[in-house]
Amino acid sequence: MERGQGVRTRGFTLIELLIVVAIIGILAAIAVPNFLNAQIRAKVARVEADLRAMKTAIEMYHVDNNGYPPSCTLEVVGNVQFRAGEIFKPVEYASVPAVDPFNTAEGARPGTTFAANEYFYINDDKECPWTKDILIWTIDNVPNSPSHAAYFLASQGPDNLSEVQVRVVSPIYNASNGLVSQGDIIVFGP
Repeated sequence: MERGQGVRTRGFTLIELLIVVAIIGILAAIAVPNFLNAQIRAKVARVEADLRAMKTAIEMYHVDNNGYPPSCTLEVVGNVQFRAGEIFKPVEYASVPAVDPFNTAEGARPGTTFAANEYFYINDDKECPWTKDILIWTIDNVPNSPSHAAYFLASQGPDNLSEVQVRVVSPIYNASNGLVSQGDIIVFGP
């Protein structure tokens, strides 16, 4: 073999590299939104589990005290305010923290009384006439709600706005409308 001649190595052409980069970009465009939405789906699942656990705790409180916790006043639970704080003290009926992961700011919508991080609990509290109005409106406007509900627990949902408090028609969250769609996540009791 003469000098300068040898085995010729072949590299990738510019077109081949651009095709590979385009394929990686397409795959990333498909995968990234799914990864971002996984966090919202996880929060929705957590809220639903928290509300079921608090509903069970409220029912245990009802058995022991022959009535539901009042919903007129906010109790301090740890560093969060919650209207049914009696389920956490002096007897601990619930061990879940009463922290709504979607409710990040107090009064996110004008005219609402949600405290920051608060799950919303409303029953037919004889001390506060406004609670019965919200309970009746919610029962009347939430599809498939039980007509005999004594209370409800709610999260503001991914939109971080309380549809129940400002009485927006269609106050129930449904992920099929988009993960960050309008509506509260609501559980009725008993």
